[in-house]
Amino acid sequence: MPNYKTYTCGRCNGSGHYSICEEYGTVCFGCGGDGRKISKAGWAASDAWDAAHTVKADTLVEGDRIFADFPFARGWANVTQVEVRKDGLRVTVPVSRNGGYTELLYNEDATVVVKRADEDEVMARLATNPVYLKGIVK
Repeated sequence: MPNYKTYTCGRCNGSGHYSICEEYGTVCFGCGGDGRKISKAGWAASDAWDAAHTVKADTLVEGDRIFADFPFARGWANVTQVEVRKDGLRVTVPVSRNGGYTELLYNEDATVVVKRADEDEVMARLATNPVYLKGIVK
């Protein structure tokens, strides 16, 4: 993913710390402790990137790399198995280095963010998108 345009958080003035909280310490809730927030142009570019990489779940194939919200984490995972079932589409992805996996169940209308072998082609289309270009740091 590209680097999106950001600006200094006005709540913590870029320090990433604000007032003290018993549960989270001094983490600024405005920026999540980063000290920077994504600008409107950055969010628009992020939305354009997501739209260019979003496909219907029923088009997934083994080898696709999907972005998923797992119950314990979120991130990129390689699809190792796709199975059509009565209750939806079951997608199996590894979740650890020791052979663990999880199964994600999607209904027929679901969409997912995916990286495929044609990533260069997708990025070439984004390179002509003015909203995307305005919001990224080159």
